[in-house]
Amino acid sequence: MTSNGGIDLPETSALITALIVERPLCLDCLASKTALTATALEHSLAMIGTAMSVRRNTTLCRSCGEMKATVSLRLSDAA
Repeated sequence: MTSNGGIDLPETSALITALIVERPLCLDCLASKTALTATALEHSLAMIGTAMSVRRNTTLCRSCGEMKATVSLRLSDAA
């Protein structure tokens, strides 16, 4: 986060991308791991989505183990 409460998009996007490549995570776990609000997380996912295909599915979260709405990237989508 920047000092004015905004998000630093390059670092935030890189962190989110690293967390969700080949590992579906639910939004709760992703928010917890990145310390982002739901709004900031959705904004970052939208920014990532301009360059890569962000996949949204209902599947097993690789962090909490619950069947939930998750986000992920596949390596083939990132190439």
